[in-house]
Amino acid sequence: MAAPVTLYATQFLWFLLPTAVELFRGSRVSQAAYTVSAIAFMHCAQYLWITTYYARREINTERRRWRWQTYCGIVFTGGLALFIPGPWMASYLFGRDFTLSVMAFGAVVNLHHFILDGAIWKLRDPQVRSLLTSEEAPEASGMTTVRATGLRPWRLAAGVAVGLLLMLSGIDQIRYYVGNTQASTTSMGIAATLNPYDSILQTRLGRAYRVSGDRVRMERAFRVAARMDPDNLEAQNGVARLLLETGRYQEAYLHYKDMFANTDPDSEALMNFGALCKQLNRPDEAIDSFQRILGKLPNYAPAHLLLAETLDAGGKGTQAIAEYQRFVKLKSAAPSEPPDLELQNALTRVKQLEAK
Repeated sequence: MAAPVTLYATQFLWFLLPTAVELFRGSRVSQAAYTVSAIAFMHCAQYLWITTYYARREINTERRRWRWQTYCGIVFTGGLALFIPGPWMASYLFGRDFTLSVMAFGAVVNLHHFILDGAIWKLRDPQVRSLLTSEEAPEASGMTTVRATGLRPWRLAAGVAVGLLLMLSGIDQIRYYVGNTQASTTSMGIAATLNPYDSILQTRLGRAYRVSGDRVRMERAFRVAARMDPDNLEAQNGVARLLLETGRYQEAYLHYKDMFANTDPDSEALMNFGALCKQLNRPDEAIDSFQRILGKLPNYAPAHLLLAETLDAGGKGTQAIAEYQRFVKLKSAAPSEPPDLELQNALTRVKQLEAK
């Protein structure tokens, strides 16, 4: 039973533990971040299990003392250097979304990983093996001389680099912690100041400002999130909804046009845009928007009603009657109390159009 027990235990640690912590302690743990980190750590352990053996053997061959603390410290520092500064620098230098930078940098690391694995597998080829595992004495002695003569400057530089790396890692952890404290907009604001190029954090911050009623900061946060990640529909809709609520209809129209040019809108965006175009006397765009909604949600009664009213106002009585009737059919299937005025008005309008 050792194998299946180990399998179930690791699955619990990787996938269920963060949910259990969230339920019983009330702490919010990022499922994706935890799972990816745990899997990466365990996968790394598989490699280190093998490389540790060879590291110890090579050190013993050179008659030097092998210390697991030093080895693990180097591996830990190397991991920090690989995954912490890269996404931060990519995000700040290019002004790109921090989440996207993390994923892109991880993809580059994985590409290197696959190339390295390919080289290892090619060790079966005698010529490749002789090239990659060459142990010529002159080269070894030369490397030893360089290390001996340049020990102190390199050690000082390495110490400074490690110190800066640990400082950056601490800032990264602080940013993650305060950024996930949803009860405090101040904490999330500090996290956003540390790295303003994070669409997920900016969206969470905009959501918090909406709850607190701070519309100015909410709009700013949602706009930053939408600029970093145009596919962030929550941020896009948040900006548009605020523009509509404050009566900035022309600005909302331009926002929707820019949004539709860069991403595939959801039903909320299409519905609001159609209603906005109807109000701005842009019937063709309103009809197109309502039809796109019904292409996704054929039984969405409000879209049928607004489409019918737009067609009716444009003098397209036959098409309007069909949409009114679809609306009546959908609303009649779910009767409401008190009587639905929209349903009654639709029935009345159908009779008037049929009588013409």
